[in-house]
Amino acid sequence: MARIEDSITYVLLNEGGYGEPPRLDQITNHGITVPALALHRKCSVNTITEEDIKSLTVMEATEIYRVHYW
Repeated sequence: MARIEDSITYVLLNEGGYGEPPRLDQITNHGITVPALALHRKCSVNTITEEDIKSLTVMEATEIYRVHYW
């Protein structure tokens, strides 16, 4: 379990918070994109708003990394 926690901590430190990276055409927060958040919340990408991304918590981002990426 320590490996996943170390990995998630590393990703969160390097991804930072809210932003619009130049290499991507979409907003992110904690490295989570609109499609990733929609997948996790089981909804359409069209229903995810900028405010949803801005208000994404570290706790939910961590859960997304555990469930969808680990």
